[in-house]
Amino acid sequence: MKFDLRKLVQKETVAQVTKIKQNLVEALRRATPVDTGEARDGWRVEGDKIVNDVPHIKQLNEGSSQQAPARFVEQTLLSQRGVSPRGTIVKS
Repeated sequence: MKFDLRKLVQKETVAQVTKIKQNLVEALRRATPVDTGEARDGWRVEGDKIVNDVPHIKQLNEGSSQQAPARFVEQTLLSQRGVSPRGTIVKS
């Protein structure tokens, strides 16, 4: 019986990265202030990035809502286990 260890490790790595991305999106959804739910529901994964292209997400992250502090996106991501910045966290 033969096992291709490289393929097995690669498959497991992809599964773990996918799970991490999903957990980050869920954390961002929980942290996002809600009026209509549009900004909360705007979080999604695109390739290796987590994006939210709802027009007012920038203003929410700058502190326009009393429901969440300014820079809640950065705070949420940096509070997650295993997350450490290697560059820009939020790009407008």
